[in-house]
Amino acid sequence: MDNKFKFHMLMTSFIPLWVSIILIGIWSIVGRSFCSFSQFLQINYIELSTIFLILVILSTSLIALMRFFSTKSKKHENSGVGKVLSAKKSNKLVSDFLLAYVLPMIAFDFTSLQGVLLFLIYFCVLAFLSIRNNNVYTNILFEFKKYRMYDCGLECTIGGEKVIRDDCTVFSRSNMIIKVNSEITYFDFDNDIYIDLSHTLKGDKS
Repeated sequence: MDNKFKFHMLMTSFIPLWVSIILIGIWSIVGRSFCSFSQFLQINYIELSTIFLILVILSTSLIALMRFFSTKSKKHENSGVGKVLSAKKSNKLVSDFLLAYVLPMIAFDFTSLQGVLLFLIYFCVLAFLSIRNNNVYTNILFEFKKYRMYDCGLECTIGGEKVIRDDCTVFSRSNMIIKVNSEITYFDFDNDIYIDLSHTLKGDKS
């Protein structure tokens, strides 16, 4: 899986955090008085810069993921057919992810330069570890696209040979639990991360 794609996945996983930081910045700006536009920029440059940076990066990630789903939902993008051996709903939103989300809200002051810089260091380390270890979390964008995350065992055909992939992450619009022992058409964008494209064969373009 391309590192850029992993980064876009990570950014969209934290959409509620980015919205919260933007609201904190707006709240801080509204509570201050100023006499001129130049003074407004001088007083609020930290909040304005933070909001601008978040909006630019988040917009880029959202557009990239929307294009990805649009492209990979086409029939000619299917990379294989696999048999579902086991499936259960994924529990990626565990305590370590919750800590990564909640900690910034209580540990960093997003209205001060020091707080913003400390958060940047924190998030860069988090992003590096997540991308390096292929950590993928569900997010609001996937919910809007009607995808759910499942932990599955798949039997795939690779190079004419059947290979069993245990502990795969599968994104699907269907209930994978009831698809056990059935075949799915998928796009494989990592050795253990798949997107179920079976709905494209049924003409579902939503």
